[in-house]
Order: sequence, then C-alpha cells, then structure tokens
Amino acid sequence: MTYKGEIFEFKLSDIIGRGGNGIVHKISCISPPSEELVVKLLKPSYGAKEYPKKKYNRFKIEVETIRSLSQLSDYVLPIKDYYLPDKPSKYNRPWFVMPFAESFKGKIFNSNITIEEKIDLIIEIGKAIKFLHDEGYAHRDIKIDNILIYKGKVVLCDFGLVRHHSIERLTDINEPVGPWNTIAPEMKRVPFKFTVPIEADIYSFGKLIWIILTVDEDCFDGKYSRYDTMSLKNKVEIGSLRPIHALLEGTTETLPSKRPNIDAVLSILNQWKKVITNEKLTSIENILELYEDIPKHYEPSEFIYYDPNEIYEIMETLIKTHYIYKESLGKIGPILNIKRSNIERCIEVSAKDKAYILKPTILTYKKAEKEWTFDIEDIDEIEIEREGISLFREKNSFLENLLNKSLPKVNENEKLFEVLQADKGILLKYEI
Repeated sequence: MTYKGEIFEFKLSDIIGRGGNGIVHKISCISPPSEELVVKLLKPSYGAKEYPKKKYNRFKIEVETIRSLSQLSDYVLPIKDYYLPDKPSKYNRPWFVMPFAESFKGKIFNSNITIEEKIDLIIEIGKAIKFLHDEGYAHRDIKIDNILIYKGKVVLCDFGLVRHHSIERLTDINEPVGPWNTIAPEMKRVPFKFTVPIEADIYSFGKLIWIILTVDEDCFDGKYSRYDTMSLKNKVEIGSLRPIHALLEGTTETLPSKRPNIDAVLSILNQWKKVITNEKLTSIENILELYEDIPKHYEPSEFIYYDPNEIYEIMETLIKTHYIYKESLGKIGPILNIKRSNIERCIEVSAKDKAYILKPTILTYKKAEKEWTFDIEDIDEIEIEREGISLFREKNSFLENLLNKSLPKVNENEKLFEVLQADKGILLKYEI
C-alpha cells in the first residue's frame, strides 16, 4: 500500500517501534528524500474499523503540538509531513512523517560512555524539559523510550499525552497516564485534577536520571532514598553522590508542591558536574555527606537549636501540649497562645492570667530524659519602650500610689506584659 501526503509518497518498511496509540515504521519514499525518514501511524482499537473520537483527537493534538514546538526549538523532533483525514478508519489511517533518529536508550545501554558524558546528556534532557515548561506545556510521558538523538542532539518525541491550558482535557477521571515505573503518584490516582502537571514531569525526570546513571530500567519504587538498597551508592562508582542524592530525593517527593522546578534541577546538575570533575570539591562534598550520614546511623542523645525561627516554630508546636516551668515563678500556663513579638528574636506568651515576653536563645531536647529546656537572655528596656509595650508591675506602696495619682491612667483593656529575664534551663513540661 502506498501512502501519499503533501510532500512525500511512500511505502511502509520495517517496524521499529510500538506504543499505546501508534506504530512506527521505516519508510521507502518514491522520490528519495535527503535523509532517512519514519512514519507514525495511529493504531486502530482492536477489532474496530473506525477510531474512537478521543484517540484521534489526541493524535491530532500531538501533530499540532509537535509542529508548533519544533518551530521554536530543536529539542523537539520535527514533523516533515502528515495526514489527518476527516473520517479516519482502518483503511484511511492518520499518520505523520519524522526524520529517523538514533535511539537514546541504545546509546546509553549499549556503549561505554563516561559518567561525565551521561551528565551532559541528562542536562540536555533537562534543557528540553525546561523549554516545554517555559512554553506552558507538560509532557506527561517522560521516559527513556521518548528521548532520541537527532543530528547529535537530544530531542523529545511522543507528545500523545501532552498538556497545555489551551488543550481540551481528554483524560478520564480514573485513567492513569504515563509509564508505570516512572509515573508520578498523582498521575496514578487523580491525573484529571491537574491542568498542566509540570511537577509530574519533574518526578519522571528524577526517575529517568537514576535509570541513565545505573543503566537499569527496573527503577526504584516511590520516593528515592540514599539509604535504600536502590541507592546510587550501591549501583554506581562516582566521586561524590551528595548533590544527586538530594536532587533525586527532591524530584521524587510524593507531594508535587515539594518538588523543585526545572531551573533548580538544572542548577543542581550543573553543580554536580563541577564537583565530580574537581578533586577538592569532591573531597568537600564527601566530608559533608559524612556529617549528614553519621546522625542518621548514630542518633544523638541531645538536639540543640539556635535558629530563632526554628525555636519559635518548635515552641509553637509544643505549647499546645506543654506548659512553661520557671523555678522562680513556678508553672506558667495553661498557655493560650504564643506569637512573635515586634522586638527582634522575642516571643509573646499569653497565659490564662498574665502575658509574658521573653527572648529565647537556645532550645535543647534531651532524648533520654524526654525533656525540652530553653535559655533566655535579657531584653533591653529601651527596646520595650520603643515598641510601646506596657509592663506588668507589682502593687505599689502607699507613697507610690499617692505620687501616681497625677499621672494618666493606663487603659484598663491594655495587655500588660511581664518580662522574663536571663535564665537557663527553663522547662517545657507535659500538660497532663
């Protein structure tokens, strides 16, 4: 059978690829072209004479998307000719012609390329994904079979699942999309909820990076862990793995919002490339990795926090079930709420009968005792006055009351604070 388009007239030759919706053949053109070509024909549903509307619409979207994107970038394998009939059938099949491109999988799996060369190829794939994301597209089918080498350059192909805000949604409620071993978890559960799921591409790219580095398509399941049997440290020998460990852990986060964007991914990949080609940087990274690994395997008996934001966030969490115990004051609680003060590094604590202001500097957790303590430092009175904070005073003497009669009265509704001054080892105890 002869197929005829606007540019080429050809016959089918060897099958070189199969997918869910299409079959790819080499072709023999009546008039020899300047380069070797292949054709992708839309595969009819089993036993059907006509194509389901949704299946054909996806194919048309793929053609339109490739034609549009390939004009903007050479990261997309271009279409040379196509045929989209009004009434497609088993005997009137839709198709599009592309240049023949080298198998990326074959290049990775069947040749002895160096780790540096692999990283360069991974970065190029990242740049291709960045191009799509910058144009507002999500590929949704990032896998090793959909990466090719054309004219010595990495290109993306198979846009059958592509998403863009302008494209009609064709995914059914319970229809998973993408390759099962690299698909993002949200694409397995609720793909229809995501308009342009670029985070799913990030997840699949993380899995693809692991596959390229290990030359193993049986990828790890779920989120990557550097401490798992599928860790890269058990699969490849590279000077330093610390940056790539962090990258794979981030890209395969279960929550899409926690994954880095493609710019951050490329930044880490470029950083890693610099590290493994520089002995000094490799040595530094390995030392840092040791510092991170030791606490994972040998848990410390004591945790100390100095960062004021971390101290506040931990205290905010603990205060729901704990009260403050200061030896000179006894129990301070139950605590109604805490908030950051306008005074730098200070916290305002509201108890049932009084409010307090304190400046915590160190928060300590002793694992054996299951005990939280914190140290505070003095608050400068000038800072208190500058913020207009009214302080609680003990009852005045008769003479002080007499002298204060002429002074303006404090608003009865104004909150009065007691300042907790420098002390160590103030306890946060369970509220039982």
